[in-house]
Amino acid sequence: KQLFFDPILSSENTISCASCHLPSAAFSDPGKALSEGVFGRVGKRNSPAMFNLIWHPSFMWDGGINHLEVMSIAPLTDFHEMDMDWQTIFSRLNNSEKYKREFKKVFNDHQIDDQKVLYVLTQFMASLISSNAKYDQWSRGEIAFSAEEEQGRKLFMNHCNNCHQAPLFSSCEFKNNGIDSIFQDEGRALITLNETDLGKFKIPSLRNVELTYPYMHDGRFNTL
Repeated sequence: KQLFFDPILSSENTISCASCHLPSAAFSDPGKALSEGVFGRVGKRNSPAMFNLIWHPSFMWDGGINHLEVMSIAPLTDFHEMDMDWQTIFSRLNNSEKYKREFKKVFNDHQIDDQKVLYVLTQFMASLISSNAKYDQWSRGEIAFSAEEEQGRKLFMNHCNNCHQAPLFSSCEFKNNGIDSIFQDEGRALITLNETDLGKFKIPSLRNVELTYPYMHDGRFNTL
């Protein structure tokens, strides 16, 4: 958690992971179609919310990362985000008495390396759990939906549930939802190099969706 909120991990020492993943907005970047990294550089895709990640088989809009333990490498090293290299990270953290002390507590070794940094960030991200929404309380039989909510649930189950399945409210698959015919962003095809994956993006979870506007991989829709 300390590292996640510390700008020490960015080249300019100005932004942290939490700069684009705000706790108050389900760890998304509310109101911004594209987030701003170091030196005012603007990213290429909307910052996704972060919760229940421990159950996801892949990460990023294109699924280019296949394990939570290495997911942090992408934002840390991306030119448009934190633009860091590992040697600089090692130097800064190993020169910090605070972090040497904290890593010593956890690993019984004050020397900080990439594996330890990735491990602790993973443990924090894995702790971000969303499991007590009104839907969860309803599914446990603790509350009832209003007539309007129940009508919405039935519509959702008939038309949206194939892609947004409970309990994650995402199947974690990659789909082209049909809103584009010309692709400014090739999406999943950038990873697979398969033309059939053009315009496909990871299906986002709908949990906390009211907080995580704007929507889609490029933040094109401002409201639900």
